[in-house]
Amino acid sequence: IDMRALHGEELLGAGWLVVPISDPADWRDGDADRLVASLRELRSTDFRRESDLGRFVAGNDPYLVR
Repeated sequence: IDMRALHGEELLGAGWLVVPISDPADWRDGDADRLVASLRELRSTDFRRESDLGRFVAGNDPYLVR
């Protein structure tokens, strides 16, 4: 895994939102600013994630979970 490339990047998983952060001891110029900018961008959006689990229960009604 190339943590330098992933540092501060938003990764969407199966029900999870991850923002990898490299070890601060290894940060170079700009890494702190990159992380702060990424987190500010994330907070400015509606980062609420929902999944429809209705496919696992009888009937056609959705079953939304966060």
